[in-house]
Amino acid sequence: KEVVEEVVEEVVEENLELGKRLFTEKTCATCHQIDAKVIGPSIKEINRIYAEKNGDMMKFLKGEAEAIVDTDAGQVAIMKANLDGFVKNLPENELKAIAAYMESIK
Repeated sequence: KEVVEEVVEEVVEENLELGKRLFTEKTCATCHQIDAKVIGPSIKEINRIYAEKNGDMMKFLKGEAEAIVDTDAGQVAIMKANLDGFVKNLPENELKAIAAYMESIK
């Protein structure tokens, strides 16, 4: 049982590391910092609003859900361009890794 738990923890850690790397590589970190609004809302703010509104991060990353955090038309247009250009066509496991990394930030 301990070995299984260690393997699960290792897989979770690797997934979070992949998500963190992709968050940077796919330019998400340019606009979204952990604690502060830069160009877009902070990761903590995103998590808070997604929790309050029962949002679906995966649907948003896939371009299948409307923005629920910063709904300013200009901001939404920038985010849509980035999703369309760098994110929404990533493999499912990479999208899940990005979402898991973001959701892991408390």
